[in-house]
Amino acid sequence: MTALGPTAPLPERRGSRRLSPDVAVLGYVSMLTAMSSAMIYGLLPVFLVRALGVSIASVGLIEGVAEAATSLIKIASGAVSDRIGRRKPLVVFGYALSAVTKTIFPIAHVSGKPRGARRSRRHLGAASV
Repeated sequence: MTALGPTAPLPERRGSRRLSPDVAVLGYVSMLTAMSSAMIYGLLPVFLVRALGVSIASVGLIEGVAEAATSLIKIASGAVSDRIGRRKPLVVFGYALSAVTKTIFPIAHVSGKPRGARRSRRHLGAASV
């Protein structure tokens, strides 16, 4: 008992809880993918408009279609994940697709290539996570 009254018993510590190696690796991969996506996401509209001459309205249309498709693919990948009962294959596929499609941006010379790369990266890569 203290001067302020009885104290509650402290919970017992049952050893340290550590993240499994799979969770730690997934966390790092997720962080790096998010960082690279944020870099591309901020620069792509400027690249499309200034370097490739795409209109601002077209950029808006591309973004709108990308967001709509991302939402639909999240629903579909969730249903597939529930049906097969496993998440890891979809996560690996999504992150691998995201990494592969990011390599398309530097070689884009016409406006159709970045649109396709952006669609596939945002829809399939990030949505399956």
